[in-house]
Amino acid sequence: MNHRAANFRATMRTFAVAAVTTAILMGTAQAQQNSTDPLQLQYEQQRKEQMRVEQEYNATMKRTQRGTADPNAKKDPWATVRTTDEPAKTKR
Repeated sequence: MNHRAANFRATMRTFAVAAVTTAILMGTAQAQQNSTDPLQLQYEQQRKEQMRVEQEYNATMKRTQRGTADPNAKKDPWATVRTTDEPAKTKR
């Protein structure tokens, strides 16, 4: 029986070493598979930044065009500063 127990231990030791080795190799393979390329991360970050800038630009354009019915109409930036008694002075 002693020979049988030694054979069983050797088999189990081999199986345990194989299982640990497989687990380690699977872990490193998965780590390599999930990592993304730094260049790809940079491109993704640039794309997100461009989208954010575009959204801000569109929001600003909507805000500035909301109050104007005629975009070519002349505007008086001092209209709120002048009193109603004072007419706008023009160059002659």
